[in-house]
Amino acid sequence: LLADPSAHAEAARHFQAAIELAHRQEAWAFELRAAFSLARLVATDHRAAEAHALLAPVVARFDVDATAPDLAEARRFLATLT
Repeated sequence: LLADPSAHAEAARHFQAAIELAHRQEAWAFELRAAFSLARLVATDHRAAEAHALLAPVVARFDVDATAPDLAEARRFLATLT
């Protein structure tokens, strides 16, 4: 779906469903991965502010000192959106 720009809306729906499921299950790392994936997709459509608004609250849920690779990459990505 990600390879086909005409299917981005469908991909976004799947990522959103993954975010909601992970949130309900308190699976924060999975929520981060899904939110990061959706934010990257949104950013490719030149909607940086929306991507930032989507990802920032998920990243903020983690400790400032946390250094997981996925979290570090998400933080770097957020920095490019501002």
